[in-house]
Amino acid sequence: MTTNPTEINRVEQYKAFPTSLKPIRFSKKMYRKLQKATKVQNNLWAKIAGDKSWVLEQIKDLRKNDDFVDKLALIAEKVIKNNTHSKYKLLLARNDFMVDEENEKAI
Repeated sequence: MTTNPTEINRVEQYKAFPTSLKPIRFSKKMYRKLQKATKVQNNLWAKIAGDKSWVLEQIKDLRKNDDFVDKLALIAEKVIKNNTHSKYKLLLARNDFMVDEENEKAI
């Protein structure tokens, strides 16, 4: 009997990156830990995003192959050059965590 290589790859992929179609429940204690971690992550993303020249430098190669990213970068460059930005900032972020309840750790 031959095994389909595609099926093996899917099984191995699931072991490495398990997914669920519904939310996974975890303890209130873990929820509090994740809330704290989210604040730290959001502050990190905000500081990274605030360094405009660094961000533009990091995406320069990507801009060559991705028209959408290039257009966003062109808009950002115009805003920076014309000093037409607002003092207010908005960060849209999504945090996904893998939770190991046995060891009370989040990844």
